[in-house]
Amino acid sequence: MKTTNNRGMLLESLINQTNIFYLKNKICLVHKKYLDIKFANISKTENNLKLEKAKIISKSTVDYYGIYQGKFLAFEAKSTESKTFSLRNIKSHQIEYLDLISLFSGIAFWIIYFKIQNKFLLIKHDKFKKISENKKSLSFEEIKENGKFIDLQFPGILDYISQL
Repeated sequence: MKTTNNRGMLLESLINQTNIFYLKNKICLVHKKYLDIKFANISKTENNLKLEKAKIISKSTVDYYGIYQGKFLAFEAKSTESKTFSLRNIKSHQIEYLDLISLFSGIAFWIIYFKIQNKFLLIKHDKFKKISENKKSLSFEEIKENGKFIDLQFPGILDYISQL
């Protein structure tokens, strides 16, 4: 059985590094959103903490949020090791949250990394929703036709802001 636990780590580390670059260069401010977790038991040993019985308090919204040129932005980052992007990995609360961002004139989008093609694509949320309606997956070609390539620049900067 194939594990998906660390599938998005490359994409996440590139986005996190890019966000630091953006902030240092006063381009925009973007944060990684972490899950709200509560631990039932926390004990301290000599050298570290032991955390037990974690419980997710609330559903996360999307992976990243921030502000660019006075506008709120939010996006979800996904990776696939297939020639298609499975929509099973998309949660309804992610769609609903990005719908709200669009409704209130924010910038809502998806960044998808296709490992086989070694390509990063940005697709606006409205287009993503339109092409994914009543489908179980999207092909690389479908996302390419409706999105924009994001170039990976030295030293590990994934300049997604330039594609907005």
